[in-house]
Amino acid sequence: MNKEEILETLKAAAEIDKEFKLFGASKHKYRLRDPLSVDFVRAAEEKYGFTLPEDYFRFITEIGDGGAGEDYGLYSFEDFITKDKYPAIEKERQNLKLPFEIRPMTDEDKENSALAEGYFEQNREKCFFDLRHSDDDFDGFTGGFLVIMTRGCQYDVGLALNGEHRGKVFDIDYEGDFVITANSFEEFYQSWLDKISDPEWLKAQIEFWENIGRR
Repeated sequence: MNKEEILETLKAAAEIDKEFKLFGASKHKYRLRDPLSVDFVRAAEEKYGFTLPEDYFRFITEIGDGGAGEDYGLYSFEDFITKDKYPAIEKERQNLKLPFEIRPMTDEDKENSALAEGYFEQNREKCFFDLRHSDDDFDGFTGGFLVIMTRGCQYDVGLALNGEHRGKVFDIDYEGDFVITANSFEEFYQSWLDKISDPEWLKAQIEFWENIGRR
């Protein structure tokens, strides 16, 4: 991904959505945070024993450390590493080095899954369940997974850091459901850029959310 092209796309979208009516836009305002130093990110990886997928590493060190993105935008990696937003955050950082452990979603799992509803039948190969979700000794979801943004409520999005699914982007909920959203961070982010670079799509979405707000 080219930084200048990304910034031009964000600038053009902001000119159309001047009042930030698109869902989540009032949070990120089509702006990216400054990128991080390579040394900072490598030090975090060494301290906590994980390695970021290369495309995400390049994004946060060359393009921007969070900000403009789908829904409420991307989280800051620096904030995740340095700030204690809540008591369990250090445990989340420690869990990044653990194996990423999921299994294929079953029909029984699907019956209790809002995330896979209407999607599972045609996309079984993309639907999974957290192996450790029912483990009484484990607080949270599987290790080896970095949450990079939220869609709101109990729905988040993140990256697998190791194993056969390393680098893939998953939608998750806190009921143990994992659904592949993209095969890489670059694919995930480019998909959003492609949407907002279409003026007609963007205007239609702005109108939709304006109508929701009037109800």
